[in-house]
Amino acid sequence: MKKFGLFSVALLSGALLIAASSCGGFFDPPKADKASTYEWALGEGYEGTEGEWLSSSAAPQTMYRRLFEEARADGSFGGSYFDFLEQLGVSDDTAGLQRSLLSAVSIEATFAGSSSYSAGSGVVYSADRSSGDLLIITNYHVVYNPDVMRPMAQTISAWLYGGETEEKKLEATFLAGALQYDLAILSVEGDDIVTETAGSARTGQHTNADVVRESSVLPATWGDSDGLTVSERVYAIGNPLGYGLSLTSGVVSRDAEYIDILRPDEREYVSMLEIRTDAAVNHGNSGGGLFNRLGELVGIVNARSEAEGLDDMGYAIPVSVAKPLIENILDNGSGAHVARAGFTVTGVGKSVFDETTGKTYIEENVVVDSVSGASSSGLQVGDVVRSAAIMRGGNAVRSITATRRHYVENLFLEVRSGDTVVLLVSRENTTYRIELSFTGSSAFRDFR
Repeated sequence: MKKFGLFSVALLSGALLIAASSCGGFFDPPKADKASTYEWALGEGYEGTEGEWLSSSAAPQTMYRRLFEEARADGSFGGSYFDFLEQLGVSDDTAGLQRSLLSAVSIEATFAGSSSYSAGSGVVYSADRSSGDLLIITNYHVVYNPDVMRPMAQTISAWLYGGETEEKKLEATFLAGALQYDLAILSVEGDDIVTETAGSARTGQHTNADVVRESSVLPATWGDSDGLTVSERVYAIGNPLGYGLSLTSGVVSRDAEYIDILRPDEREYVSMLEIRTDAAVNHGNSGGGLFNRLGELVGIVNARSEAEGLDDMGYAIPVSVAKPLIENILDNGSGAHVARAGFTVTGVGKSVFDETTGKTYIEENVVVDSVSGASSSGLQVGDVVRSAAIMRGGNAVRSITATRRHYVENLFLEVRSGDTVVLLVSRENTTYRIELSFTGSSAFRDFR
């Protein structure tokens, strides 16, 4: 786990092929740029309260939240989201968390030229019990040691929950990762032979497939980190101090904040979006999962405060960052191929309570605060981003309402070569459509 300091905000930058056109006639009447995006939506015909609008625009990803929204829409349920969960009988956290234990992994990495080892944790991304193959997500710094000549781990061993013995050891290899984002993917090949040792003596052999086939391993179920609320209960599952997998509980202290974290190669600090929790996380928890009460993965634990006098400040990379990055890395094959946004934004926010869901939301005006190549981009400093969508082959494959700064930033993790990002921004009482085209290597930045 890495020490961190408070940060200054930065977003990916770079020049893109961009076209701009006014579409003030489509949004009628024009709105003052200081108006919130909710007020802007009212002008488009929305009739609900601000809280209801924030709730609906959050685009919930979890099964229970989608069922709740459907029940609200057809009038079959009128209570809060928490009432809905109680009615479904999911008020007890135990069942979901028992399942999440089956997605947890403890990790030990050794390094050439060093007698030390790194203890960490991981989360199962995919599992094929018939072949014995697994993909595991962990932190880059778990398998990378900048203090040795060959910093990538020489050997990586992993254990599933309930099988932390030599006879159940899995041998893993580093598949790919993005050092800048502190995320790595490990591969467990079922056919690989594992030599069992007791001290310096060899006691037998088995294959990875032998262990996986006999286990109850399950891939983690992705949750919705953007839907987290401060005070919501969360659980960290990891391998503190290398003592084996265990679970700790706490609450979400801050649902989203940016902190500066020392990069795994210790060359510079990078600004990272994080969930803060008071669940106990210690050295060895790195790479493990942060789960909600339904046992859904909402974050990858990667840091804690180590400042003197501070306790109960642990951090996790939200799945709204981790999931698209992992998919990006797997698509690219060797590392993350991240679109250069060409601008930075800041968020000017306020809180809104929605009685229907029983949640307090943060609503931000997402304001452009710098533009690379301003003369050609069409964007201007001070523009307020109202919505954004990724267009692929003429179809919108992802769209967001820009009510939080990180919604806009995270969208670019999902962009692929050939995509177009369409932004709606307001400026001087006029709404503009900005098209950002992503073609050629200059539109992307590689992270390995």
